[in-house]
Amino acid sequence: MKFKISLMLLFFSFKISAQQQTQAKFNYKATYQLEYQEDSTDENSLKSETVVLYLGDGRSRYSSLGQAMKDSLENKPNPEVVRMDQYNQMTDFKYTIFKDYQNSELVLAEKVFQYSFKYKQDLNQIDWEIQSETKEILGFKVQKATGAFAGRNYIAWFAPELPFSDGPYKFSGLPGLILEISDLQNQYRFSLTRFQELEKPVSR
Repeated sequence: MKFKISLMLLFFSFKISAQQQTQAKFNYKATYQLEYQEDSTDENSLKSETVVLYLGDGRSRYSSLGQAMKDSLENKPNPEVVRMDQYNQMTDFKYTIFKDYQNSELVLAEKVFQYSFKYKQDLNQIDWEIQSETKEILGFKVQKATGAFAGRNYIAWFAPELPFSDGPYKFSGLPGLILEISDLQNQYRFSLTRFQELEKPVSR
């Protein structure tokens, strides 16, 4: 009985934490195309998915577009009836990443039913080396940077004119928004397709 009560309290605390996370206001949205090799030993196992990064004052929220749609449906006052198998078809990536720059904290949240399980990590995980090489992406002048993360070496292109030390997935720490990033094996590549200032701030 004590175990059941403790488990319920644990679930309740996770639910509260998730609700607090969604109260953040975001004024900008960056949309990326993620191309990835599902099987590292099979070059033909290529897949593609749209991912979104919401940016606010000292915070951001990253997820696949499918996960963002799922969260939006679930958070409606009168949620639509959608079968779980339809949810599962929306995305291969069923997690959300919150970055909190004030506390130098990254939180990866995965939902099980209506509860969010959180995994906290240090925000600054990459020691970047900024290079002199530049190019243009979607009209933005970007600069090259290299760094290692989770056993892979990456090349990133960031835009100093977009003052967000952020990027897709867990990538951050450069003096400008990351518009493109890929590992040297090109098994994971994020490419910006659109950057927009939202007419009205959104809560996610």
